Amino acid sequence: MSLSRRHILTGTALLLLGGCGFRPMLAANSGAGPALAQTRILMPPGRLGQQIWKEITARANPRGRPEKPVYELALQLKTRKEGLAIRQDETVTRFNLLLDADYTLYRLSDRKALLKGRLRSVSSYNVVVSEYANLAAEQDAENRAARQLALDLVDRLASYFQKN
Repeated sequence: MSLSRRHILTGTALLLLGGCGFRPMLAANSGAGPALAQTRILMPPGRLGQQIWKEITARANPRGRPEKPVYELALQLKTRKEGLAIRQDETVTRFNLLLDADYTLYRLSDRKALLKGRLRSVSSYNVVVSEYANLAAEQDAENRAARQLALDLVDRLASYFQKN
């Protein structure tokens, strides 16, 4: 009996959600999905730039690079580390890795800047005795920060395209 009640509640929730005008932002009929698919993403230099480019491209245009791009996205990345937990002997035991991205979305027909902004992603990691573990932890923090920044940027672009 509780299973049928669950189905009824789920069905009711889906009907209410559909009736309120909810649509996925990246759906083909939303306006944001096709516009993102027509955006050429310029790859920032370095390993993190390549990771961010790969994440954005996979979400913006899963079929690959656009044949006839209408927009172009340029990124500039900056990373830095901040000591977060410092012992009395001034050794750092935890770092915050900050990844900043300045981005500009251009319309290719007239090179007009349509959207500019800055995003930041912060990821933390611990420092231990092993140098290899520290290197692995720092690279993992970079990977997490890059992935989060790419997701945030795709959301920001989709929101822009949805509104315009």
